[in-house]
Amino acid sequence: MLKVLLVCQKESNEMLKSLLKNSLETVEFIDEEMVDNNCIIIKEIDDNIDGISNLVNYQGLVFMVSDGKYMFELLEYKPLAFIRKDHLQEDIDFIRGQLEYFKQGLESYIDFKSSYQTVRMKIDNIVYIESFAHYLIIHSKSANVRVREKLSTTLDKLKPYGFIQVHKSYLVNKHYLKQKNNRELKLENGITIPVGKKFQQVIKDL
Repeated sequence: MLKVLLVCQKESNEMLKSLLKNSLETVEFIDEEMVDNNCIIIKEIDDNIDGISNLVNYQGLVFMVSDGKYMFELLEYKPLAFIRKDHLQEDIDFIRGQLEYFKQGLESYIDFKSSYQTVRMKIDNIVYIESFAHYLIIHSKSANVRVREKLSTTLDKLKPYGFIQVHKSYLVNKHYLKQKNNRELKLENGITIPVGKKFQQVIKDL
């Protein structure tokens, strides 16, 4: 049973309840007194992001935003996902798999080919990916691993988990972004990643 706390306006609450019941096999809507780290909290963001610092320690955060407003600022809370008010059905369908993984307590992994072996890595630990010659270098929180994969194929696999392409040679996990401008990104680990001209709009839209 997936437990969900809705911290939204009344109209949004009713819409979300209906959509979530239709999208998920089992869901229970709970009161604030029942909240723990095993539940999903869907928080509606209106005109500002004041008063949400108390949510920083929760792993199952989902923010509902208008037109992508405040999405970059909210990344510091490491949300599980974002949903847009004007695309509720589309976005809930898109994140359904992530919600199911959370419900089952499963950690998401990805497999890479390295020489004659398969390397399995936890997706949440991957900070960024660099294309180098015919290889990719996977930069994670614990190690750097060289694998033989295509950047485009890897992006297709990781896009649902918050990865974006910012340069012809780089993929970045949005959850590790600290600062951005049109020329470069600074990650939480201090690494600076260049932004390619054709990807500048992607950065602006964050």
